[in-house]
Amino acid sequence: MTAPVRHDHETAAACPWCIDGFTPDGIHPDLGEIYRMCPTQMWCDTCADLSVFPAVFQRPADLAVALLCHGLAAVYCPTCVGVTAVFPLTNDGGIR
Repeated sequence: MTAPVRHDHETAAACPWCIDGFTPDGIHPDLGEIYRMCPTQMWCDTCADLSVFPAVFQRPADLAVALLCHGLAAVYCPTCVGVTAVFPLTNDGGIR
C-alpha cells in the first residue's frame, strides 16, 4: 500500500529511518512484514500514525481477500489507508 504523502525532500536524505517515507516495523502475526510511516514527523492525524502497511500487499483489496481466506478482516484508516486492526470474522459455525 502506498501513503498519500511522501517524506519532504529536504529531510529525506538525512533521515536514518526513511525508505520512501516508511520504516520497517517488524513482523505482524497476520500481516507478515510491516512498515509504518517514518517516525521523524507526524503524517496522519486520523490514526495518530499507528497504522501499519504490509510489505507484501500493494492494494487494500488484495489484503482483504487474503485475510478473508483465513477468516480475518482488516480495519483501514480512512486517511492514510494503513491497517489499524486485524480481527477474526465469525460466521456462526458455517464453512470457513
